[in-house]
Amino acid sequence: KTDDSTFTVHLYGIDAPDLGQAFGPQTIEHLETYLWADAKISLVRDINQEGISVLLYIRGKNINKDLVRNGYAWYNRPHCINAELARAEQHARDRQLGLWENENPVPPWNFRAGILAKPPPVDGFRKVLICADSDDNHYHRNYCKELTLCNGNVIVILRKQAKTIGMKPCKYCY
Repeated sequence: KTDDSTFTVHLYGIDAPDLGQAFGPQTIEHLETYLWADAKISLVRDINQEGISVLLYIRGKNINKDLVRNGYAWYNRPHCINAELARAEQHARDRQLGLWENENPVPPWNFRAGILAKPPPVDGFRKVLICADSDDNHYHRNYCKELTLCNGNVIVILRKQAKTIGMKPCKYCY
């Protein structure tokens, strides 16, 4: 907000979870721990995104980097080349901080596009994947193309359990 106008800015080089997404509310809560009156903004021209992108500093701390380093946001590689943000994200991933506590977090650009995370790979032939929020009664192998049609949660269960609840093997992957 300036003396004569208010405008929205993007935090340069990062993308945080949306409010309706896992870890979105925690990101907002983390940002609210800072006193905004002390904010100093450095404008950055970001030619890959619409709008104004900024580096936000509060009390000398780079908030863009802080969000990524503590697992509250992703380093947005497609729109920014920044080694400092890349190292910050690797730090959070290595230590499983914030959104990296989840084995397979969904990036916000995929969330907005309706793309859910692929399930983690499973070892052994006795485990199968199913779409938990579907009326489909088939079980699948790892990364079966049919799972891309699942609009809900993909979960891993034993093949024996799938058969017990009346599920059948997928006609494409089995």
